[in-house]
Amino acid sequence: MIDWITQTLTLSPLWVQALVVFAVVLPLCSLLALVLIRVLDVLVGQVKRVFSRSGKRGIGEVASAS
Repeated sequence: MIDWITQTLTLSPLWVQALVVFAVVLPLCSLLALVLIRVLDVLVGQVKRVFSRSGKRGIGEVASAS
C-alpha cells in the first residue's frame, strides 16, 4: 500500500505533489508540533516543580532583607 502511494506521488505532476504537501503533510506536521510543545510544557512544569521544592533559589532570585 505504501509503495503504491509513493509510486503514485512520484509519478504525479508537480502541482499534485504540492497539493498533497499542503493538504496532508503540513497539517500533520502542525499537529505533531502542537503535541511536542505540550509534552515540553509538561516536562518543564515538572522540572520547575522539583527545583522549587528543593529550596534552592533560581537565577535572578534575591533573598528578602526582612
